[in-house]
Amino acid sequence: MEQTDKKIEIQEKSQDISYKDIFQVINRAHEENRKNGLKINTKIKDEGQLEEHLKGSTIFVALVDGALAGTVSVRLERGDRKFTNDLNTAYLMHLAVLPEYKGYHLGTLLCEAVEKNGRENGAHAIALYVVDKNPAKAFYKHIGFEPLDFIPRTGLKQNSVYMVKWLNEPTASAMYRRCYF
Repeated sequence: MEQTDKKIEIQEKSQDISYKDIFQVINRAHEENRKNGLKINTKIKDEGQLEEHLKGSTIFVALVDGALAGTVSVRLERGDRKFTNDLNTAYLMHLAVLPEYKGYHLGTLLCEAVEKNGRENGAHAIALYVVDKNPAKAFYKHIGFEPLDFIPRTGLKQNSVYMVKWLNEPTASAMYRRCYF
């Protein structure tokens, strides 16, 4: 199946796409990771919790020939975060692409939508948390994210990594954090 014979659209979530649809994409996209022992999105148990979690976020969807194939969310936070101090940060959350659409570069396209949204809204960086053993960590590095901190999770079998992609030249405050970790 060639990517060029399919119509690919990245857009903000419309009203005709429900939180149940988004929840199902996230769950299906992470089935393989769960089979391999990674706990992905364990706090979100249903579409109601997902909707509550994503309040204030922008949700992007990937459509392939009109079918929902992937999703990502972004929330802009202004200053006062642990790693970015006084910087505006766009937090990338819940990137998910259905297995049958792997190879269409939807993850990259969705991340580009997050980056564009962040730039348009004055973000200095895009940040995310990823489970250390999640194969997606290599993808995030490939598209320009760098690990900024390792977060051990006491009592859990997995640790997280805080990753950042700078959208402009970091300020002295951010540079300090960047060098510190």
